[in-house]
Amino acid sequence: MHTRLQDAKKLIQDLEADKSLAIAEAKQQMYLTMEGKDTELTELRERLTAVRGENEELAGKVEKMEKAGKAKTHGQFLYNINLT
Repeated sequence: MHTRLQDAKKLIQDLEADKSLAIAEAKQQMYLTMEGKDTELTELRERLTAVRGENEELAGKVEKMEKAGKAKTHGQFLYNINLT
């Protein structure tokens, strides 16, 4: 009876140790996953900042081209008026 009780106690301790190890491994894996996601998020934020900068630069170029196009159109209009 005493041996069976010791065996049962040992089994319980082993199961508790296995449970603790499984929890620790799960926490470690979750930490690694979160760390990877943090890195990915940082890279995406940096890329977004770069794309926004490019967008602003292109918007400025478009605006200049539109102004130049309007000035050219206006100049052509004035040129045509002077011919008539």
